[in-house]
Amino acid sequence: MGDLRIIGGSQENKGRLEILYNDTWGTVCDDDFDNIDASVACRQLGYCSGILLRSEFVNDGNETIWLDDVTCSGNESRLIDCTYDKSHNCHHGEDVGIDCDVICPDTGDLRLVDSTTSMRRDEGRLEIYLNRVWGTVCEHEFDDIDAAVACRQLGYRTGKAIRYGLIYDGTGPIWLNSLRCNGTESKLTDCSNSDTNYCSHYRDVGIQCLLNYPTKEHGFESISDTS
Repeated sequence: MGDLRIIGGSQENKGRLEILYNDTWGTVCDDDFDNIDASVACRQLGYCSGILLRSEFVNDGNETIWLDDVTCSGNESRLIDCTYDKSHNCHHGEDVGIDCDVICPDTGDLRLVDSTTSMRRDEGRLEIYLNRVWGTVCEHEFDDIDAAVACRQLGYRTGKAIRYGLIYDGTGPIWLNSLRCNGTESKLTDCSNSDTNYCSHYRDVGIQCLLNYPTKEHGFESISDTS
């Protein structure tokens, strides 16, 4: 009891999460399910970490909904070791998915997730990997200089901030707040930031990155290429 599997996705590491309970496979409700819970599930499946895949991005299941209100501390070895409710008020439109890391991330690695524009890879909510869990960045004091540093770390030429309200809210820890980059840093963790976390996920920041220096046609101010 408690084995996990990922099904219904285009990749073996990404899709709807199912758990074996009472000898029957069933689904997990997305109520209170966050990136910490997703990381526990992914590690149980043999991956290093992972993030929540929102229910609207996974195919609905049709089996029993076994778990609801899952809450993990992050140290569990199996999802069934976390607290949860056996009873639920969910439907299969709330089945949760997970997106597990095929390549193990390093501390301070960044990723862009949940693009609202045709699932583009170069924009979305900014997340950073710290303490073995993917978390978000607060938009407080975050500007285009900070976004450019993050985009360069991700392998792009430059970028700009996408304000909260224009991206999906994240889950789990909010790792960075009040970022202040000067623009020369190679990693976002090299920038100064506040240890005080008074942010909420509705203020999670996103970024849009570009491989080349943009013009106003792309919604950026023109930047001269001096290289």
